[in-house]
Amino acid sequence: MNDEIRRPDVHQEEDTISWSKLLLGALASLAIMTVLIVAAWGSLKASEASVRPSGVFPEERLGPRRAVTEVQVDLFGDRGFGQVLNDKKRRELSTFGWVDRERRRVRVPIDVAMDLVVEEKRR
Repeated sequence: MNDEIRRPDVHQEEDTISWSKLLLGALASLAIMTVLIVAAWGSLKASEASVRPSGVFPEERLGPRRAVTEVQVDLFGDRGFGQVLNDKKRRELSTFGWVDRERRRVRVPIDVAMDLVVEEKRR
């Protein structure tokens, strides 16, 4: 705080934190959180009771799934064009190769290219 008094008729209070008010605010926040958590838990139990009045969940005792033969598994096993293209591009990023032989442009793995750029900047 400035020690210089600009207006002697105006009283300036000290800039202090009231620990009792701070503690009261924290306790009030905790109380509100507790009330909201209990309300959410009660609401969840009420919605479960409306959907399953018996409170029994028989699917817990179903055991392992059995195979269903009517499902065409090949639909889920094939790789799409985008996945194949993505794999091809990733392989290209990690290998050496020609991009254009006539213009003498080559493809360099990205980690090697970064090392070359760093080395060139040091010169």
